[in-house]
Amino acid sequence: MQSTGIDVTQKNLQNIDRTLKKVVTARHDGWMTRQNDYAQMEFRMAAFLAQDEQALIDINNGEDVHSNTATVLFDEYAGLALDDPKRGKLRTAAKADTFKPLFGGESGTPKQRKYYEFFRRRYAGISAWHRKLMAEAASTGKVVARTGLIFHFPNTTYQQNGNVTGHTKIKNYNVQYMATGETAVIGTFMLWHQMKSHKLKSLLVNEVHDSVVIEQHPDEHDILTELSEKAMVTDTLQYMRDLYGIDINYPVAIDQEVHTNWGYNRECA
Repeated sequence: MQSTGIDVTQKNLQNIDRTLKKVVTARHDGWMTRQNDYAQMEFRMAAFLAQDEQALIDINNGEDVHSNTATVLFDEYAGLALDDPKRGKLRTAAKADTFKPLFGGESGTPKQRKYYEFFRRRYAGISAWHRKLMAEAASTGKVVARTGLIFHFPNTTYQQNGNVTGHTKIKNYNVQYMATGETAVIGTFMLWHQMKSHKLKSLLVNEVHDSVVIEQHPDEHDILTELSEKAMVTDTLQYMRDLYGIDINYPVAIDQEVHTNWGYNRECA
């Protein structure tokens, strides 16, 4: 991949300034940069692990969770027209808070705390699962993931507010592990093997959090679209069943985008 010479070898690519993605492009003329991104991966994995009924309804209905956040955080949001640019900006601003309660976020402005409480009430199954994880850590000093991996939390004790010491990590580790430590990694390997077995010229460049970045050959758009869905969803879910006996019975999906640059289209002169 080409860049302006910015050294990102020591950076966490998940957390780089999004505008830096514009400098990343395929090396060859006519090639494109593809990103396959798991949709709402942490939220969907948490919903599955908790078997949260409302979350399943929202996922199946295509609920815009970031819009829900903006409605609570910004009084004027609901009254704006759908095509109003300000509405889009407020929705983007709300994204930073949408999943904070998923990982134990509780502090903030009055509006933020109101949203966090809204999230905990709406997704009561996830909230109940959080309480179960904290009770497990407090009584045993550890939390066991669905795959059998053990996270140790020694000397965990309850606090006056009902949480336990280290509660954000206790709530976070299970979700991140299943989402980006298992499912996304397996999906990446599955896609790499599919690309190799089909002798594609396209190159799988990197996995970034729950996304796969690919240099796409001009003639391989359609087959990559097909193979990506098969490998990162169908084959991955089957592998989880075969390896761990885990049937992920909540929807898993990927968003596929192809641009001249990573997540952007270069403006023509």
